[in-house]
Amino acid sequence: DPIWLQKVMSLMPQLHVVLVRTRFPANVGATARVCVNFGAESLSVVEPEREYQVPEAQKLAVGVASDFLGRTRTEASLKNAISGATLESSRVGHIAASVWRFSACGGNA
Repeated sequence: DPIWLQKVMSLMPQLHVVLVRTRFPANVGATARVCVNFGAESLSVVEPEREYQVPEAQKLAVGVASDFLGRTRTEASLKNAISGATLESSRVGHIAASVWRFSACGGNA
């Protein structure tokens, strides 16, 4: 593996994924599966529009990802979900209309 890939993969256990105002439980389940595949540490959901601990989500979060989905936290605010983060990145909308922002979180997230 290239050195840059090794460095990126070494950061994955520190990765905390946050979804905000999710509409579809299946998306939360699929995200849980991706988190497990990439070795993310945790998944939080902020203000979900619907309950996400349902069979629809479990169907996409198979195997170990089902356990990971069960440990997913619901947060009242984005500020709570990213407290303590040293770097945050956000994506808004669809792929065609993505907005990426990287910033160091110094406690004023």
